[in-house]
Formats: sequence, structure tokens, C-alpha cells
Amino acid sequence: MAWRSCTRPIAWALCCVCTISGLVTERQASTFYALCNCGIKSFDFVGKKKYRALRSPGQGTLRCVSPDRLQTYLCTGDMIGFVQVWSWDTRSLLQEFRAHARSVSTVVMRPSIHTLLTSSPDGWVKEWSCSGDLLLKLFLDGPWGVRNLWPLGKHSIMCHSPSSFSIWRLQNLYRLFNGMGYSS
Repeated sequence: MAWRSCTRPIAWALCCVCTISGLVTERQASTFYALCNCGIKSFDFVGKKKYRALRSPGQGTLRCVSPDRLQTYLCTGDMIGFVQVWSWDTRSLLQEFRAHARSVSTVVMRPSIHTLLTSSPDGWVKEWSCSGDLLLKLFLDGPWGVRNLWPLGKHSIMCHSPSSFSIWRLQNLYRLFNGMGYSS
């Protein structure tokens, strides 16, 4: 018996003439996001519809996105170090702040405690309040910095660099940070 595909591709001419710098899915909402230069295109892959695009006023190409459909926010990071916080409902930019000196490789929303984690290829992992105040920063010494952060439940994250990965319990990060004489 020959294998037959149960799915057919959804034919979307993806947006416009643009470079797609990333794709992210949010399974609970059946949505996927395409980062296209300075904009975000979003699609409902079950209902097969395209939502109105979000357009960043910044100059940097968007590099990462973190959706939180329950809180109706979307966070993005760009190639020049800025983080943007968007309203999903109104499709408007709520806030933008400089998070890193170089590009932002990952933004992770932590809605249960109202913070964001960001990482950068320069080796920094930072935690921010929702208003853009820096709460914590940690330098992970490695040859190529931090490529990605993945939440592993509420209290752990995985840091991925090009040559390794590590799993951190967030309470240990706070202890390490406070043990060095800093306060959060």
C-alpha cells in the first residue's frame, strides 16, 4: 500500500515580497506567526484565515516572537537589540525598549509572574518587568552566546548555545544573582 498524505498544503502567498526570518506556532490558539522583515504575519491554520499584520516602527529585522494568547500579548525581539510588546486584540505596539547591545535571540514571556526573559548572542540573559525595567541579568560565558531559551514549566529554562545546552532552575538563577551582591 502506498503512503498517501492526509494533509494538503494551505496555499498562502505569504504576505508580500519579504524575507521570512522566523516561524513560530501557538498550538492552543491554532495560530502560526511568520516574521517578515519588520512585520508579523499571523495565520489561523485550522480556520485557514490570515489576520491583519502587525508592523514594527523600528529599523531592526524581527528575529523572534513569543505569543501569549490568554493575556492577549505578543512580544518580539529584533536584530538591533529592541524588544516590542504588542496587543493582539488591537494589533498595536504597546511598548518598545532596548534590551541588548546586539540582537535579541529569544524572548520568553512569563505571564504567571509578569516578566519577560530575553537572550542575546553576546551571552546575556536578562529578565524584565512588563514595563521594561531590568530586574536581573546573567552573563553566560561561551564562544557564541545564547541562541535560544525554552521554558520548561514555570520554574526552569533551557539555554541553548551553538555548542552546548544547560537547564537552569530559575530559583537558582536568583540565588546566584543575589549571592554575587546584586539585588533583584
